[in-house]
Amino acid sequence: MISIKDIAKASGVSTATVSLALNHSDLISEQTRERVCRIADEMGYLPNPYARRLVKQRSDMLGLIVPDIRNVYYAALVHHVNHAVRAAGYGMIIAMSENNPAYEEKIVEEMIASRVDGLLLSPLNSVGHTLSYLEHFPLPLAFVSSRYEDCPYPAVIPDYQNGMAEITRMALEKGRKRILFMTGPKGEYSLEERKQGFLCAAGENGMVVHCREVSYADATEATEQLLAKANGSLFFDAILCVNDTMAAGVENVLLRHGISIPETVAVGGYDDVLFAETTAVPLTTVKQDIKMIAETAVSLLLKRIAGNKIPQITTVPVTLIHRDSL
Repeated sequence: MISIKDIAKASGVSTATVSLALNHSDLISEQTRERVCRIADEMGYLPNPYARRLVKQRSDMLGLIVPDIRNVYYAALVHHVNHAVRAAGYGMIIAMSENNPAYEEKIVEEMIASRVDGLLLSPLNSVGHTLSYLEHFPLPLAFVSSRYEDCPYPAVIPDYQNGMAEITRMALEKGRKRILFMTGPKGEYSLEERKQGFLCAAGENGMVVHCREVSYADATEATEQLLAKANGSLFFDAILCVNDTMAAGVENVLLRHGISIPETVAVGGYDDVLFAETTAVPLTTVKQDIKMIAETAVSLLLKRIAGNKIPQITTVPVTLIHRDSL
């Protein structure tokens, strides 16, 4: 490892001058600065990022925590946040909480210890969790895609209610009168927002099915149970799901039982992820502009880091995508 002392010896200047040159200080002449930097490059000098963080009292790094990278929505979110962060001249640390409150708290503490300048957090898909312990840490933080309602941090949220209401109204307009809404556990903010949009639009035509998780496996299990309960006499003519992953599971079970989509049972999803148009019956769904969500969240976090006030909640529009399943 080449040190500042090695560069000072090769340049014939003090270590203090080398430090000033490498930090592009105006306290030394441009000629000296260029000569020292050239010698440092020729010697293969690599700065110590930890030492630089201590000197600058900032890391030029942002953190991002998501619940599950296997979920295609979060994978896309990571992709677009990374692009926005790099475009802003920052580095990035990514971590997965695996929907585990203990993991999430530990990761947040690790991010703080790593001196990230700010943190984007996509909350757990579960209920009863809080980040109140963060009140003791002066860390700029913003929620992305969802939020913990008892935490006073700004959030960038898709227009969940309006999107779910739109796809529900489409089902009603197409003559569906017994519409099931398949979602995850009660109480999680983004799921509750979508459920509220569904209930407001569906009225007496709506029924809600809660699963343990918003996963393909839980959706297939719930659909099998619904068909067993129906015993050949279906009490629903549409199933709208809280995400596309669940909708894909619903489709596969219905088709496996010989139930036509959308003639007998219509299906709808939410997110418009990559596979939505390649399911067995291409999914009608609600498109979230993940790129816009990511770029908006990064922009607002950087403003917060700079000490500027930002809105408590920023809502990003969604778009209804009509395909063959509804």
